Amino acid sequence: MFNPIPLMRAIWLTLPDYFMTCLFCALMIGLSLGLNILLAYGDHIPILPSLVSWFFNLYLITTLMRSFGLLYRFNHDRLQWY
Repeated sequence: MFNPIPLMRAIWLTLPDYFMTCLFCALMIGLSLGLNILLAYGDHIPILPSLVSWFFNLYLITTLMRSFGLLYRFNHDRLQWY
């Protein structure tokens, strides 16, 4: 079963860093959506927009995982998890 209390405690303890990470996440998702809209107009080569979008989304996922991992790594002592 999932217990949200430790999660809320972790968010409270790392509030400024967590908000910056969430802001970065929202920015990256906005860039991804904007890129998909721009690439929809450039469909002269049929596979190119979907290929560029796929690689950008892969980069997005990797960057977001790294940013949340760094959030945990920098606040490891404050969180006292593992």
